Amino acid sequence: MIMIAPESLRTAYLEVTYQAILTSRSLANFALTSNDEAERLIALEQIRDLQDAIHVIVELINDWGRCNEESLRSSFLAAHDKKWSKKTQVYSIKLLDVLDEKLNTA
Repeated sequence: MIMIAPESLRTAYLEVTYQAILTSRSLANFALTSNDEAERLIALEQIRDLQDAIHVIVELINDWGRCNEESLRSSFLAAHDKKWSKKTQVYSIKLLDVLDEKLNTA
């Protein structure tokens, strides 16, 4: 039986997705306007990693019974945060912080 994610989780994971999309858009604009090839490539890599981290959220939000939330957090969100949190970027986002903040305000 297909099960939708509980409201608080659905809202929090949709916020993660929304913030990742906004960050990706800002990174894409930066990549399009930067004259520094190395910075452009870093921005593109970060976009790729953001999209990789969130693509499963969209798939699982309406089929929550298949979701292993611990794995979703560690394999996707935390993996992104670990890679990018130590780097100084023009645009950065910590996906787990977004998720936890939204869950704590629900």
